Amino acid sequence: GAMQIVASPYFAIAIIPLFIAYYFVQQIYITTSRELKRLDSICRSPIMALFSESLGGLSTIRAYMKVPSFKLRMQGNINAGTNTTMLLYMCSRWVGFRLDLLGVLTTTISALVCVM
Repeated sequence: GAMQIVASPYFAIAIIPLFIAYYFVQQIYITTSRELKRLDSICRSPIMALFSESLGGLSTIRAYMKVPSFKLRMQGNINAGTNTTMLLYMCSRWVGFRLDLLGVLTTTISALVCVM
């Protein structure tokens, strides 16, 4: 890092765009991740509400033979919750790939500067 900048000012010139790229990737990830976490908690709320409602009225649900209806509603809620969880995972993989790519670029530039 600092030793390479002192030894070769070319490294400082090359590393500035990488720092800017790191900053933009960080800003995109923070805003997207925040919204996805909010959506994830919103999608989990109906699952918990239906579960507690089902436990509270289990005898009534069975007496009126509404088990298939409750199963269908629960499956829909779980699918919605799974979708947002998957989006959150994909978002973290997206940022992981970008940061790995920027790390490889930093290492490559460092190696090229050392050879020059």
